[in-house]
Parts: sequence; structure tokens; C-alpha cells
Amino acid sequence: MGLVNWGIIGIGEMANNFAESATDVGIAQIKGIAGKNANRTNKFQQKFSIQKKFCFSDYEDLLKCEEIDIIYIAVTNNLHFSWIKKAIEYDKHILVEKPATINAKESHQIYDLLRFKNLLFCEGLMFMHHPRTKLLLNTIKEGKIGSITKISSSFGCGVVPKLNFFKRQIDKFKRQNRLFSNKLGGGCILDLGCYLTSITQIISNTTITEEPIYNLKNRLLNFSYKNVEVDATVEIEVDFKTTFNLHCSFTQNLGEQTIIEGTDGVISLPSSWSCNKDIFLLNKKYTLCESSPFVNPFSNQIENISKCLLEHNYKLKNEVYSFYDFHSNMKLIDSWKNY
Repeated sequence: MGLVNWGIIGIGEMANNFAESATDVGIAQIKGIAGKNANRTNKFQQKFSIQKKFCFSDYEDLLKCEEIDIIYIAVTNNLHFSWIKKAIEYDKHILVEKPATINAKESHQIYDLLRFKNLLFCEGLMFMHHPRTKLLLNTIKEGKIGSITKISSSFGCGVVPKLNFFKRQIDKFKRQNRLFSNKLGGGCILDLGCYLTSITQIISNTTITEEPIYNLKNRLLNFSYKNVEVDATVEIEVDFKTTFNLHCSFTQNLGEQTIIEGTDGVISLPSSWSCNKDIFLLNKKYTLCESSPFVNPFSNQIENISKCLLEHNYKLKNEVYSFYDFHSNMKLIDSWKNY
């Protein structure tokens, strides 16, 4: 069928997860990498048997490499925008880690640049490429729970360190974790809330023929001492008939759960974003989707995108992702963060 050569910008934890996932995908290989830390890049190169000539310290040198078909951008959130633009300049297909940008102003510029290019652009929302999500949308479209009235979706993990006043003062002088740095695009809405708004969008676009109207209300943000939100809730009314209640948190172990209520039934979606389970509950009965062929659910994303590239399907037609628009999602996130 062919082989897609991937290049990775940014050699961190996500890059390692991505490369490990790619090893199970027969139509994809990690061809090149670019990282600022020479020691980390060398270890990565050896671990994944990448040829030295395709290992770069300058990100732009990787973009110049003609053997690379698509770039996976895995740098911190604040750098996504600049390297997406550079990749577009070099006519590279792009998968960027979520969130694609840190605000709607940036996403609008990317949206405009992509209009003039025949390139595949995808945001790293892995759950959209899992077989379970396609079955979920088909179940909704077939009317098996009737008209949707309410959706409750949450994603939370307790990662905020519990520090006393003295330790907080010392912590201010330490290098900041990206999750708690405004400069690096931190905060629970950008990191976790983007999943919640994305499922709001794909379900709305599945059930509504025209562009949905979103009305945000009852927004509540709690901030940490580092001035990023660490707990956030919002109610989104769609077309004045469906209500989405979203809750993301760095302070509470909410897990990842989505409940979809309709006039004729209820769907419960466990492990909503990690897709660690191949099932969901339809009216309290287990519904099994087509089993994923991969142990690591991230492999589905790599295979789907690679397959679309080989088929020259740059709009991901017939995929769940075609119901999603990264710029519209960022506008929702902006409205949630900045009210």
C-alpha cells in the first residue's frame, strides 16, 4: 500500500508515546526527528533506530528534508502556532498535538493559510480516530436514543501540588511546569477542556445540518497561585435545545466520563478520551465496537492519518474528524476562558 514517513518536532514525553505507537502501524515509520536537547535526541534516535542523517537540532532543517511526508508537532503549546506556519511554508502535512493553538486569533491565521494549500492538517485528538467514536456517532445519527437533550462530560486529574505558603514562594523561582504556565499555554481548559469542547462540536455537527449556534453560560473558573485556571465548568446551549455541561480540572480526579441523554435513551461513554475500552453503554447495556487492532489507542490516529495521506484524502472524508473544525473549537475555548 505504501509507507508514510513521519518527522517529529520536539523530543519529549509525547514524542516518545507517539513513536512507540507508530511501531505497530505497518504503513507508517518515524523517519526524522528534531530536538533542542542533544542527549535526549541521541537517546531517541537509538531507541527508535533512526538514521543519524535524519536527526536535527534545528527544527527547520527537518522541515526542509524532502524525505519527510508529514510533521508531528510535539513542542509546548505556545510554540505550536509558529511551527505550524513554518510547516505550511514547506508544504508539509501536519499533525499537531492538542490544542492546535492557544487562542482563536492564532487558529484563524492558520485556517486562512491552509485554505490556499492542499495539505492534510489534523489536531491530536486521538479519540476521534478510535472505532468506538465512529460507532457512537452512528448510534446517535440512527436515532437510537432519540433527540439529544443533555450531555455531561468531564475530564480531571489531581496534578496541582499541595504546597504550604513558604514552599509556594520558593516554587515561584523554579522552572514552571507547562501545565501551570500562562506563557507556555497552560491551564486546564487548554490541556483538558479542549477534549470536552471537541466532543460538543462533533456531536452537534453530526445532528445539526446547519452551523450550530453556541450559547455559553454559567462559566466558573478557579485559579491557582500561578494565575492559570485549575478547575473550570461551563454550560453550553446548542441551538437552544441541547445542553452540554462540561467540567475539567487539575485539582479533582474526575476521570474521563461522558453521559449523553436523549428523549429515548442514554449513552454512557467510559474512558472518553483515552479509549481504553472498546465499549459504551446504550441504555445500560454494553455495546461493543469493532475491536481496535492496536494495544496502544494512539496507533489508530497514526494509521488513519497515514491511510488518508496514501489515498490523498487530505480532508479526512468519511472519518469522524471531518465533523470537527479546529478553529471553531478554539473559538469555543476562548469564550470559556475569557468571559
